[in-house]
Amino acid sequence: MAWMSQRNEFSEDNLSNLFHLNPGSECDIRTISWCKSESSATEPELKRFTSEEEYRSWVTQCREPSGTLTNHTLVLVMHARLEGENMKWSSLPYGKETLRQTCQKLKQHRSLAHFIGRTSTGLFQNRMVKWGPEGSSDQSFVYHCRSDTESVRTPDDITISSTFMLDSSTTLAVMYGCTPRVMKRPEGWLKQLKGHDFHPMTFPIIFAELERDRLLDVFSLQNTQVHQRILHMETMIKQDSMQEHYSLGIQEMTRKDCDSTKLWIEISTLKGGLGSFKTQLESMSRHSRMLSDTVFKGPDSTCISQRVAGDKIAARLEEMIAEIEGKIVACDGLLGGMTLSMKIESNYYTRRDADANKNIAESNIEIAYDAKRDSHHMQTMSFLGMMFLPGTFFATMFSMSFFRFDPSEGTPLISPWIGIYIGLTTLCTFLVHLSWKRYTKKEDDRRRAADWSDPEKAVSSQSSGSNPSTPPTPSTACTQILPPYTRD
Repeated sequence: MAWMSQRNEFSEDNLSNLFHLNPGSECDIRTISWCKSESSATEPELKRFTSEEEYRSWVTQCREPSGTLTNHTLVLVMHARLEGENMKWSSLPYGKETLRQTCQKLKQHRSLAHFIGRTSTGLFQNRMVKWGPEGSSDQSFVYHCRSDTESVRTPDDITISSTFMLDSSTTLAVMYGCTPRVMKRPEGWLKQLKGHDFHPMTFPIIFAELERDRLLDVFSLQNTQVHQRILHMETMIKQDSMQEHYSLGIQEMTRKDCDSTKLWIEISTLKGGLGSFKTQLESMSRHSRMLSDTVFKGPDSTCISQRVAGDKIAARLEEMIAEIEGKIVACDGLLGGMTLSMKIESNYYTRRDADANKNIAESNIEIAYDAKRDSHHMQTMSFLGMMFLPGTFFATMFSMSFFRFDPSEGTPLISPWIGIYIGLTTLCTFLVHLSWKRYTKKEDDRRRAADWSDPEKAVSSQSSGSNPSTPPTPSTACTQILPPYTRD
């Protein structure tokens, strides 16, 4: 329930536990200070600090806000993201005392502690705060903006805490987790404000521009990867359809399927990140119009200038909202395209597997017919040999007159008619064997032609006792077409 507290400063627990302090690490802090009035305007003063001592000395010398409605002051402090594992935007290159001085001099509100240590969607928070002793009229607007770290997890998320003090017309802001690219851009944007007053929404709109670029860079990358994946899938299917063996390229396609799943997840989370950023922009737009309708509704020149700046900010926010809505629709299209391509790929492999199963079933049927025919022939030959060969052998041997087992003197042991026996036996054996071959071949051709001309009839005739409403599987159909094997 710490959010109910009326305190503005960070507590000791917040300073010690929420921020990740790394004193002695490499320091890169840049500041932009700018003061301008109606009569004159100085150029922004840029400084860079590479050690904690230099930065602490600069913070200590910072004066309390003393501007007026016609004398505007802006101070921006940018913290570079520390290098190393597990370094977040809350990792700072100095100690606790330097952090306390920074929060005190630059009016960092304790509500920033709610942003630390959380992985969440993009956040925009604004509140009216009174600084100073109780009863003080020194009112200010405090803004906290944080990048989406739940949907888009890239190491360039930033956090901005900005305080705009109405009475002194002073803007104090601190940026955390800046990359070198991010630290270069605010300077150019701030120089474009020479002809305008510093609006309270100056730094929230700068954050919106930076976050827009961050999300659109991720979107552009994912968009390219999706199109490449779809084209690669089409190429792989064409190549695979021309291959003789289906097994070629299966490992590559499996790896690409895993990549497609990962890419689908990344696009889905990116869509969520764009949605949360759109919510941020809508909140900023409502708040900008509220400032124009309430705080800066007066007739003086300062209020008029602030309303003009506020209208420009609101218009830019509306442009970004429309752009983000278009990217969300594009994400839906990418997800739909990926879903369609995955269905096409799945249907292709399903049809290919069905063709392979059909070919396998036909081969199995052919093998079964050959095995059945060979088995039938072997059974016939074995049966005939077993039944007639022994009896024929002994009957022939004892009934022949070619051999004389008790020959008398002068009688030959072998008859001269044995040649006729051998010739007739050989000729008859050949004729019987030839007739048998022709008969069995004719029967096999007739049965095969009948089965292939009407396989459903053959299946139904063999499965008259089964349920007719249940279609047979390929293996069941093979067994039903062929007569069951019985051992003689």
